[in-house]
Amino acid sequence: MRAWNNAYRFARQLAAQASLEMRRGIVDGFARRSRRDAADWVTDIDLKIEHFVRAQVESTFPGHAIVGEEYGRADDLGDYVWYIDSIDGSINCAHNLPWSCFSISLTKSGIPIVGVVATSYDASWLSTYHVTGSEDIDSPDIDTTTG
Repeated sequence: MRAWNNAYRFARQLAAQASLEMRRGIVDGFARRSRRDAADWVTDIDLKIEHFVRAQVESTFPGHAIVGEEYGRADDLGDYVWYIDSIDGSINCAHNLPWSCFSISLTKSGIPIVGVVATSYDASWLSTYHVTGSEDIDSPDIDTTTG
């Protein structure tokens, strides 16, 4: 159970950092562009957050795969997969509307284990983790003093 809790705390720390980056971008300004059509936007904040989260996951959980909206997925997903949407609601964020969030989840063999959603404007979040049996994942102790 401890390993799941570490992954959960890790995801919450990433969510807190992502939420902070979204708020900074809103205050400081950011570049934005439409990708395929008027309803599909990406901002430099999307790219920065996903890049940061990928680096953190890769260094903390090196055997885990990552699927992200901005940079895609690995060819071999394996048992443990992190799913990232750096800004869910990019079009809202791009127009400074307060309806966007950061989403991250961890699955094992396709079953959700950890999920965290953090808003961009007030740093509130929804989060959960699920434990079945006594399975363990390769998980370091996570520093919880910053999250």
